[in-house]
Amino acid sequence: MPKICMIGVLMMQSAEEFVSLRTSDDPHAYGRAASEDASIDTWLDGRARDADPLVREAVVFKRKLDSQLFKLLSNDPEEMVRQRIAYNRRTPTDILDRLASDESSIVSDTARKRLGGLHQAGYRELRILAAQLAENPIWPAALKRL
Repeated sequence: MPKICMIGVLMMQSAEEFVSLRTSDDPHAYGRAASEDASIDTWLDGRARDADPLVREAVVFKRKLDSQLFKLLSNDPEEMVRQRIAYNRRTPTDILDRLASDESSIVSDTARKRLGGLHQAGYRELRILAAQLAENPIWPAALKRL
């Protein structure tokens, strides 16, 4: 039975409940796995007790991973778990930087591709900003003084 916290939001109580929801054929239950919150203790406890890498991999797909879980799962002994962390679009760049040097080529290649995509996105944003600044009548004069 899901617990309702003080603000009326459902919360999962265990990693087992998450896995049960995530592997359910019921679309409502599957959606709960993606949208409901769970405390960090729930996830760490479940991850620490579960020897099945498929369970740890399922946790990677949780939308609301915090920095502790990213760090924990990015150090997982199973390369498929680390690769999923590298692929996750919410993985912090410091973790991607570390995973880019992972001993597994699958993990390191995925992390490098993600970092490359982030750098490309940053380069595109910089070009757009430069074009906007060039159109601003104040900036060209200010740049000449530099």
